[in-house]
This record gives sequence, C-alpha cells and structure tokens, in this order.
Amino acid sequence: MVLRDAAALRQQAKEQLLPVYLLHGEDTPRVEAAAKWLAEQALDAFPEANYSVFDGRSGLDLDALAQAVWSMPFLAARRCVLLDDLAVDALGAVQADKLWQLLEDLSPDTTLIITVRTQPLALKKKGRGSKLAAVCDKAGGVCAFPRQGRAGTLRIIGQLAKAGGCAIDDGAAGLLADYCALDPSRIQSEMGKLCAYGAGRAITREDVEKLVEPTADARVFDLSDKVVRGDLSGALETVDSLLFQREPPVTVLSILSMAFVDMYRAAVARRAGVAEAEAKKAYGYGGTGFRYTKGLEHQRRYTLAQLEAALGILADADSRMKSTGANPRTTLEAAVVDVFCCLRPK
Repeated sequence: MVLRDAAALRQQAKEQLLPVYLLHGEDTPRVEAAAKWLAEQALDAFPEANYSVFDGRSGLDLDALAQAVWSMPFLAARRCVLLDDLAVDALGAVQADKLWQLLEDLSPDTTLIITVRTQPLALKKKGRGSKLAAVCDKAGGVCAFPRQGRAGTLRIIGQLAKAGGCAIDDGAAGLLADYCALDPSRIQSEMGKLCAYGAGRAITREDVEKLVEPTADARVFDLSDKVVRGDLSGALETVDSLLFQREPPVTVLSILSMAFVDMYRAAVARRAGVAEAEAKKAYGYGGTGFRYTKGLEHQRRYTLAQLEAALGILADADSRMKSTGANPRTTLEAAVVDVFCCLRPK
C-alpha cells in the first residue's frame, strides 16, 4: 500500500497497524518523526520489553532481526521493531535473501518499521531499492518524505520557532532557508540554536547572520542576492569573506555564474509561459529545484538582454582566469563590479 503523505500514513495506521512500514526520503526529520509516531501507536504496554531497534547501516544481523520480529509480545497486544536507516544496497547476497524471506513472512503480532534516510532509496528498475519498496508495498505500507520546497520549508521553520517558544520574521526565515539550502536536518538543528538564543522574542535576520554558518553555495548565492539588490559594497564584502575562507576564486565565479544561468533559464521559461514545475523538470533540476526557484524570484527585475550581458561578463572572466594568468581575485572582483553596472537601470 502506497501512502501518499504523512497525513495518509496517520489515517491508515489509526485504523489498523500493518505488519511493515517503509519510510524513506531526504526529509530526515519527518522520516524520524513518522517512525517515532508509528512506534508509539504500536506499543501499548511495556515498551522497554516490546521494542527493539536495529542499525541498518552496519553490522546488521538478519537472524537477530527475524527473531525480534517473531518474538511474542510481553503482556501487550503488539511488539514493534525499528530497522533504522537501512542501506539495502550494502547487504550481501545472503543477507538480502534473508531480508526478502522475512518480509514475505511477517508476524501478525509485530509492527516492523524500516527507515531509509541517509541515502535516497534507489528505485531504479530491478534494483534492491525497487524490490524493497515492492515487497513492503505488498506486505504493508510505503510512505515517501521528499525534501520540502521553499514554501513548505518556510512553514516548517515557523512551526519550529513556535515549538521553541519564539517567533521568526519572514526575512529571517527566508535567509535561514537559503543559508541551509533547504536541508531539513540542518534547519532543524539551526532552529534549535536560534530558539535557545532568542527565547521569548522574534528571531531576526541579524540573529541568523550571527549564529548560522551558510554553506559555500549559499554564501555565493548570497553574493548574487546582494548584486541583485544593488548592494555593491555588501557584494564585495561577501567576496572578501569567501576568499578569506579559502574558497578558490574560480569556484566562487562558477557558482555565481550558475546563479545567473538559473535566472536566465527562468526568464526564458517564464516568457514562454512554461509552468515552474514543468520548467524544473525540463531543465533537469533535481530535488526541490531550490536554485531555479531563486532564479525565478530574481529574474523579474531584468530584461533578457541584461541577463545575457551579465552571463557574457562572467564567461569572459572565467576564460581570463583559466587561460591568461590574470590575477584570480582581481578578475573576480572586477566581474562582480561589471555585472553590477550592467544590471543597473539605464
């Protein structure tokens, strides 16, 4: 049984617990929360005796797992077994065969919860990930937890702030999402830190800038944000900060160029009337399409001619860095200034 989302999972489990649930996806906090909730539903008495946890990434003993699944509940209606973060492709042939046998012959008195979260579940045809999903679909339930898009991420940030006893303004939430590149695990961790720091008040952009270290990509996208906002001094300060952290100038230029490629693609698609989801798929943006969403947000300020000119400047700077021996830092800073000038309203 394929369960389309967390709400469908909860509704189904409240009606009748299935013998096995496969929970997988990049949104690790939601996978973990769903596994915890299912375990609470299954364990009605003596959880210390009726709950077993197995590490699915290393040293998995399939015989011990089978024994736990088939053990009788102790003074309770059900047992619960969690096989956490299963690396199914890392199993040996004998182990894989034992797992398939177990999943085809499950105890009616045990709920087995399997999570896959560190690595995406490979659902390619005839692979083990695909077989795991098919077997669990037949024997129980399968629920995917993909990474949230920007709107969903902002909603979760608000919920985490409320749960932490504070609030967060829209600007700070958007900056945090960008700094963490929509990574749900990192957002959860950083929100814990921000809520402790700003207990009882609203978290601000200044708090995020002070306490959260952005990814290298996020810092470069922050550079493009400053260029787009017309903040040349802020853009050059960001360049200086990135180089101080020993990011190679050619890498900074490459990621900055990528941001403008995203803007150009979004501009072309928007002018052609192509929907955002369709454009992301056509251009090959995986996951949430975070980069394309940012590009779509920024491109509205410019004409196609301006974006083409900016890309030309960045391409020329890349060529000079790689082929003429020009000073990389000077070339990067000059390119930022030139792009800033070409994007200014005439």
